[in-house]
Amino acid sequence: MKPVTPQDLIPTPAYVRARDAYLRTIIEHKKARRIAVGDSVTAVFEDRKTVLFQVQEMLRAEGITRADAIQHELDTYNALLPGPEELSATLLIDIQDRARIRAELDRLVGLHEHCFLRVGDLPPAKATFDETQLGEQRISAVQYTKLPVRGVLLAAFRDPAVPAALVIDHPAYRAEGVLDGAVRAGLIADLATS
Repeated sequence: MKPVTPQDLIPTPAYVRARDAYLRTIIEHKKARRIAVGDSVTAVFEDRKTVLFQVQEMLRAEGITRADAIQHELDTYNALLPGPEELSATLLIDIQDRARIRAELDRLVGLHEHCFLRVGDLPPAKATFDETQLGEQRISAVQYTKLPVRGVLLAAFRDPAVPAALVIDHPAYRAEGVLDGAVRAGLIADLATS
């Protein structure tokens, strides 16, 4: 997927003026890129529009105007884009009880070893996680993942009749999010452009 460049950015003053309409558009866009994986995890599949939004929001929120700082944000968020024959998802771990956040996250240490893409009866594709979000004893509530979709897995994934799911089989959390409908169609389109 083509990285977001400085030329893609809306100057911050113009972005601020158009932000309400832009937010409505991106919320609708993300609805077709979001799945629940059980009760406590949501996956949002990233693409150029989601990354561009994140960069615009960071520039606005942080008041970033220097070219080198803008490029740093672009480099950081472009890393979320899927590569060739790959999907990219941000996993959001939702813990409602603020007093339990740390304990609940501690229970999920090792999550990166227990997340994969299942397509039909084919061997699953294990997700890779951004190592900066992980630790031996702790994890972050936001995880950036990449899912390889290659060879026969890619061919099967492109067929909407073949069931597909994002699966977590961690001892402390077992769930799956089915990839179908508009989400599946969008991801198939993403794979066609990668």
